[in-house]
Amino acid sequence: MRTVLMAAAAAIALSGCDSMFQREVSHAAEVSATVTAVDPATRRIDLATASGETLTLTASPDMRNFDQIEPGDVATMQMFGSMSVRVADSAAPNQTDTFAMIGRAPEGTRPGSVFGAVTTTTVVFLSYDARSFEATVALPSGEVRVAPVEPGMRSFAAARTRGERIEVTISDAVALFVDPPA
Repeated sequence: MRTVLMAAAAAIALSGCDSMFQREVSHAAEVSATVTAVDPATRRIDLATASGETLTLTASPDMRNFDQIEPGDVATMQMFGSMSVRVADSAAPNQTDTFAMIGRAPEGTRPGSVFGAVTTTTVVFLSYDARSFEATVALPSGEVRVAPVEPGMRSFAAARTRGERIEVTISDAVALFVDPPA
């Protein structure tokens, strides 16, 4: 299952190319924590990181093999996110589409799950403020939003003109694996 997440992240990361007409930024992180308590009735898992931070997760009913989780186990959460923007074709539909993926550990194996979603929407560019690094866009619904622009996207935003249609794709993936202590 870890291979599935890494392959999905690589495919998403490699799908973009940077130019004045398209940009992509991505982020990845991994956090490991020790299971300190498990409540089977509520499917609650209490965790503590090596730095002493605490976290509580509630496992969905879809998470297989929950009954194998015990205090002392190590939970590893891998997270990946990316955003790509490109100048949209003038004929592109003015809509939002979302694709989601859910993966579960096979019966009898260690607990784990993967969730990923890719959302694509076409917005109308209204303006970019280079002092505050904020772009103003109109969503397909007509709602106007002001959004912060990440450093890797600023030259793209500065090159845009009012009324241009921009396709925005946001990808997120989270994987949780629980293993016995080493």
